[in-house]
Amino acid sequence: SASTMLLGAGQPANAQGASLSSAPKVIVLNVRKDGAYVIGNQQATLEEIGEKVSSALKEDLEQKVLIRADEQALHGYVAQAVAACR
Repeated sequence: SASTMLLGAGQPANAQGASLSSAPKVIVLNVRKDGAYVIGNQQATLEEIGEKVSSALKEDLEQKVLIRADEQALHGYVAQAVAACR
């Protein structure tokens, strides 16, 4: 089982709550129980994660990051992943 967190700026929505823009691209970051980070099916360091998110934000200020963590991953690993994405 895994925990999931979505980071990013909110998009404008219509009265029904649907996004006014096309479906956003989402960067999926997995945090494994051993503290390994996987983004786009490739293992990455916290520095690489920060660079990828920063680069994506330059192209789209509404970029979303989905952080999925193994339920046995230590909170510190997840907190570091969140910090790298900010």
